[in-house]
This record gives sequence, C-alpha cells and structure tokens, in this order.
Amino acid sequence: MVRALALGAGAAGLIVHLLWRMDYSLVGLSATGLTLSSIMFAAEAFIAMGLIIAAIADILPAALKIEPQAVPEPQLPSVDVFVLISDPKQIPKAAYSLAVASQLDYPRDLVRLYLVGYGKAADNAASLLALADRTGTSWLSASTEAPAGSAVNAALARTGGSLVMVLNAGDAPLPDLLRRVVGGFIYNPRLAYCDAPVFPIDGDPMLTDIDVTQRMPNDPGHFFKSCLKAAGGIPSGMGLNTRSIWRRAALSTSGSFTRTNYRPDAVARIRAAEQSWQRGITERPLVASLAPDTVRDYLHHRLALRLGTIEAALMRDPILGRGLSLRERISWMPALFQSIQPFMWSALIAIPPIAVLLNIPILAGASSNDGILIALSGIIIALIMSGTVYSGFRSLLIGMWSEILETFLSAPSILLMMRGRDPAQTTPYVERADSLLITTFALLLAGT
Repeated sequence: MVRALALGAGAAGLIVHLLWRMDYSLVGLSATGLTLSSIMFAAEAFIAMGLIIAAIADILPAALKIEPQAVPEPQLPSVDVFVLISDPKQIPKAAYSLAVASQLDYPRDLVRLYLVGYGKAADNAASLLALADRTGTSWLSASTEAPAGSAVNAALARTGGSLVMVLNAGDAPLPDLLRRVVGGFIYNPRLAYCDAPVFPIDGDPMLTDIDVTQRMPNDPGHFFKSCLKAAGGIPSGMGLNTRSIWRRAALSTSGSFTRTNYRPDAVARIRAAEQSWQRGITERPLVASLAPDTVRDYLHHRLALRLGTIEAALMRDPILGRGLSLRERISWMPALFQSIQPFMWSALIAIPPIAVLLNIPILAGASSNDGILIALSGIIIALIMSGTVYSGFRSLLIGMWSEILETFLSAPSILLMMRGRDPAQTTPYVERADSLLITTFALLLAGT
C-alpha cells in the first residue's frame, strides 16, 4: 500500500508539472527558446507517460500472487533443476548452487539436478564432469557456439520433469521454494510459470570452503546467516531480480527458449500470454544469488536482462498481439518505452545546461537559471520514480543511480538492435562505459 501511494504521488507530481509546462512555460519565448523548450517538453512528456504506465503495471500486476498450499505427496510433480554455467571460473559458484539445491525440502526422487554447460564451459568439460560426479548430478553440455537459450532447449529435450527451474551458477533456492509454489501449479492448470524474487548475498565464506579447502557446504549455516543479513529483493518492471519455475507443457507450447544472448525466456513469456496461460509470483524472495565478482559483471548481467526484455517486446509487439489480457499488455509497455527512453533522457539532461551556457530562457517568465532549477525538479521526480519501478532496489539512491546508469549504457545496443543487427553483435560491453560512473555506482553499493 505504501509503495502504491508513493508511486501515485510521483505520477501526480509529473502530471502537475506537465500541465504547468503546457499552460504557462511556452508563451512569449524566442524562436530558439521555444524550440529548445518544446523538445524538452516532448522528452518530459514521453518519460512521464512511460513512468505512469510502469507505475500502473506495478500497482496492478499481471502476475497472480502464489501462496503456499498443501499438496498430498502422491500428487507432487517431478522437478528438473538446471544450473547453467558458461565459464569454468564459475565452478565454485556452480558447486554451491548444486549443494543448496540438493537440500530442497522436496522428495528426493522427484528432484533431478543437471549441470548445463555452454560457451567456454563446453570446451573444459573434464573439470565440470568431475564436479557433476562429486555432487551426484548429471552433466549436459551444449556446443561452444550455443547461447544459453539453445543449451536449455537441448537440456529440455533430454529430460522429462513436469516442472523446470533454471538457475545461474551462484543461485541458491531457499529450502521451501518448491513447497511454496507447487500448489499453484497443481490447483491452477493454466499457470505457466511462477517467478521467485532474488536477493543478493555475500558468498565469500562458501566460495572459500569450495575453492580453497575443496569442501562442499553440506552445512547450510553460512547460507542462512547470509540470508538474515541480506536485504530482500523486489521485482522490477524490466524483469530483473527474478528466477522462474516453468510448467514444461506451457514452455513447450510457447516455443521453448529463444536463441539469444539476452533473456532466453522473454519471448516464451509473451507467447504463453498469447495462449491464455497465466503467470504467478511469490510475495517473498525465495532465491539467493551470490554477488558477482565485479560491478562490471553485475551491470553486464542486468543489461543483458534489460535488453532481452526490450528485444522480446519489439519482436512480438505485445500491445497489439492477440490473446493477451489488458494487464499483460500494460506489463510489457514499459519495455517498449525503455527502447526510446535513453535518448529522451539525453535530451532532457542536455538542454538545460545548453540554455544556461547560451543564456537562452527556456521557460516563460523565468530566467535561464530559474528555468534550469524548475527543469531539475521535474528530472528528480522522474529519476525517483524510474529507480523505484525499474531497478528492483529497495535503496532509493542506489535505485536512481543504477537506473540512469543502465539506461545510458544500454543506448548503443538498442540502436544496433533497431538497425536489425544480429543479437550476438549487440551484447552490451560495459568496459566501454565511463569508469567514473561505474566507480561511483560501486561506491554506492559498498555503502549498503
């Protein structure tokens, strides 16, 4: 309720600002000032519209709330758990994920663990085969050139569980995850998948045990202690901070995962909605994720998910597509707005300083300095709302900084995407970004 009221207040502030701009700020300006002010007003209106729609999607979500329900043991479905690994350097994290997944509070004969390798991991299968033998799991390998989506599709073809959970190396599901969501699949035959929010933890103690002492963390004590210290994650309007449990039948009818380097299940989500499948989400975070080694790795992962969501929305057009409910259409509209917002933010941030440098009033009845202060007030409100609905952070400051940083870093890849380049050529390259921005973001993360 508090979050909904805050988003509503932010939306009201943006609407009032736009009404004031339209009624009073454009009259009596010079030709140059009117041109700059009109461009800035168009950018403000576009960003405000996107944020208001994102707020509506947040307040009226398309996903059903999945509550724990008792299920008789004979009715429990089988579950395949895929742990994806793309680099042999991730072996300690993959070992941790397998160790935690093996301790799920679920009948052992109904849970099957698979270590799925692709990319560099497929070229170094010996060490991963040894890990699979050590943890009692099955090793499934794709070709070196195969992206994550192809690797998962190949694994799906060789397995047969009723439910499928896909984890990245370093993800650790809480022991009661399956017990909490399986009732939704049993009692709702139209539930295609359930999202579980992710929260980060510091994995240094566990990784030291695995990598240095070569000891598997059978005692989950470190894990639970880290969970108690961590801040719970919240879902994002761009699909960040969640892991999904799919019904295999729904995933198959939705075309399985796509061959993309971004977000392999994004298109399948739209196809499932077109076929009247429903989606769910748990109210509490149920998957812990070991923090990436560097901030660049962290940003690269988030950018890939963001761009994958945008790419799927541009490909499938969920706004005009058939079969989607109104809430589903609204939930995908922020991704479409995000494909243009980097360029709108660039115009909105660049115009006020230019007006001050050239001493050009851009707001009627106000000097250039007053104009930039009024413009900044609207930008700050938009930044606060943007960080709230898109970033998935509970910290307001980090959410704002993360959102604006990811928005600008995604701009070159979005341009290449719109020009029809192959997705493999548009993978975000974070190392090209301004190191000062990334360093500041790292300091903000460290401050939490």
